[in-house]
Formats: sequence, C-alpha cells, structure tokens
Amino acid sequence: MHTIYKQLPDSLYNIPAVESWLEDMSRKGWRCAGFWNDGWVKFQKAAPEDCQYRLEPQLENRPEQPDAEMWNVYEGAGWSYVDSTYWKDFCLWRSNRPDPQPLHTDPVAENIAYGWVAKVQRRQLLFYGACNAVVLGLLLLTGFTRGWVLSLVDNGLVLCNLFIVAWCTGQYLMDRRALRRLRQGLAAGVPMDHAAPYGARRRARRVYEAAAVVLLLLIIADLRDTSRRVSPLPPDLPAVTADVLEADIAPADGAATLWTALLADRLSVRQGEEGGSVFCDTQIWDLRPGFLSGPLLRDLANHTVPRDSGGQRPRRLEDARFDGLYYLEYVSARGKGEPTQVLLARRGARVLYLRTNTPEPLAAHLDDFAAALARPLDKEVFS
Repeated sequence: MHTIYKQLPDSLYNIPAVESWLEDMSRKGWRCAGFWNDGWVKFQKAAPEDCQYRLEPQLENRPEQPDAEMWNVYEGAGWSYVDSTYWKDFCLWRSNRPDPQPLHTDPVAENIAYGWVAKVQRRQLLFYGACNAVVLGLLLLTGFTRGWVLSLVDNGLVLCNLFIVAWCTGQYLMDRRALRRLRQGLAAGVPMDHAAPYGARRRARRVYEAAAVVLLLLIIADLRDTSRRVSPLPPDLPAVTADVLEADIAPADGAATLWTALLADRLSVRQGEEGGSVFCDTQIWDLRPGFLSGPLLRDLANHTVPRDSGGQRPRRLEDARFDGLYYLEYVSARGKGEPTQVLLARRGARVLYLRTNTPEPLAAHLDDFAAALARPLDKEVFS
C-alpha cells in the first residue's frame, strides 16, 4: 500500500484548519493513518471518500490511547479511533457516516477539556523556551565579548543559530496564539466551527526554507577549508610587512594565509614570534558587503584590545587617507620589551588590524598603510 508523509499545513492547535485539511486529503484519495514524529502525518492511498475528522483533547491522567469506555461511547456515536498525536495531547477520530453524533454540545465544557492540552503546551514552551534562551544567551555573550560583525564575518554559524532561535520562537508563539483563540471562543459559549482555511504555516515554511538555503550556503562557505598559506612572504602582498617598518625580522620568518568565506576574504600575515624580540601580526579583511566594514572596525576597536594592555583602548584619529583610523601604544603589563603598537584602519570595504612591537612609529608609515589598503589582493600568489 502506497504511503506518504506530509507536514501539517498549519498549527496543530488550529483544530478546524487541521481537520479541514485531513478531510480534503481523504477526498483526494489519501486516508490518514496516524501521526509520525512532531508535525508530520502519515497517509495511505485509498479510494476517495467523504469523511469527518475530529481532534479531541486528551484528558489528564488518561492512558495514551482511549480506554474501553471512551472507545465504546465514541464508536456508538459513529466515530472510529485513528491515532494519538506525538505528544499524546490529542486523539484523532474519523467518521464515514454522513450524520455522526457531535462529540460536544456544550462549548464551555469543551473548553474545560482543553485545559490539559494548554498545560501540556505550557510545558513544551517552557522546555523549548529554556533551550532557546541558553542558545541565545551564548550568542549574546559572543556578540558582547567579541563583537557581532566580527563574529559574523569570521563564523557564519552565528547568523544561522540566530535564525533557528527566531524560527522556533515564532512557531511556539503561533501555537500558543492558535490555542488561546480557540479557547476564547469556546469559553464565550461559541461552538467550534470545524471548517476553516489552512496553509498559514506552509507559507511561513516556504519563507523559512528559502532563507535556510541561503544560510546553508553560508555555512558551507565558512566550514570548508579554504585557507591557503605561503612562506616565505611573496613580495606583492597588499600588506605593510616588518621590513617596511624596519623591524629586524627575516622574510623567511613570516607566513601569509588567505581565508575565503562568503562575506569576506581575510589575509593574515604573521612575522616573528609573539613573546620574542620582535613580532608583527597583520589581519586584513576584504568585505564583499562593504557596508559591514565600518561596524567591523568598531568591533575591532572595542573587542580586540590585548589582555596585557592594562584595559587601554585605541583612540580614534582623523586622517583624510582613511575612512576610519584607531591607534594604541602601550607597555605590556609584564613590563618586558619594546612598547606594543596597535593600528586599526578602514578604507572602503577593507579593514586592517596590525599589532607589533617594532620601535618604528606606525604613524610614520600611514602612507604605506593607505597604499596597501588600496592595492587589490592577488590571489594567484596563494595558488
């Protein structure tokens, strides 16, 4: 027998919409055979038929399936049991009779029966809400300690996780709203209308799936190994190297690495060893969405201050050669070696971070930095 599985087109708690959908599927020749997992329905191929479905709220302390007493009462009214939902908060009944007896005649009493369903829903919301809160808390911690744009540019999973939290929260709120509206009508004495349009969640899912495809491309771009390394340093790198700064570091003591991601290319040039006599560490981001370069520069200025700087922060400088410029000079808290200099600069869609302990003042080489940021990145040197 041919079997298919379909996702619910609407919130499970939009009872009239789900019942209408199941009845339409029966008219198309697909009989509901039960529920599978959370939000999925199993159908089996059958002859097209007109039938009615009813989702009945399960009562507290009842077994997962109807007991013999309920079974006999419902069958006597013309209804046959199909299945229980994944969370066992509803039982699904079907009737092929044209005039089955209604299962409820008092809307107020029916609303009381939904009290247990509301309690189960609150437990689900609390559990998944706590999980979302933990994930969101970790993301907020990352954003506040490292910077939102810096985290996003270096790791697209941040955006993916935020999207998942937002989607799940929206689904939970949609379920809660559907059940609240249903119970409000019953509590006011209005009988439930068992026919209603459906498809709200299906439309939302299409938007979700389109966004998920984009995020999947982002994840693939960020997780695959795209780093390419060269050593010693080639002469045509768009970076100010230690020899330009008159640092006593041999070219063979340096290496350049290029990372390619969806949002940016990042060039990393390391010369010397930090903790040694002289070192020079350069990072250059070439952002494809250029509007992120300004926020990235601010993240670097606010969140990448070295731990041994004693809490000092780079100060902003005004220079027409750059769209943004920050500088910091400090003596290590350990009090060893030359003062360390940090330079942050932005020009167009490119952002520079440089940290070195060379005695040569970086301010004397601003023309060199401006020229380096204006030069295109020749990826052929990494092939």
